[in-house]
Amino acid sequence: MFKFLLFVGLAYLVWRWWRGQQAAQPESLPEEKPAEAMIPCAWCGVHGPATEMLRDEQGRHFCDAAHRRALQQRDG
Repeated sequence: MFKFLLFVGLAYLVWRWWRGQQAAQPESLPEEKPAEAMIPCAWCGVHGPATEMLRDEQGRHFCDAAHRRALQQRDG
């Protein structure tokens, strides 16, 4: 019985060592995206990524269509 427990204990230690070796190896990191300009909304002033902002005819940027409509209604 002692030999069996010794074998199980050694197998457990080898398994833990092997798992530790796998965890120590860094996985490949995702490619970094280039920094994107943050632009303020013309209505509320909250900054958002330039690619996600909406623009109007005057070149102003907006968070969403509701803010664009709100400013257009205010300006007439």
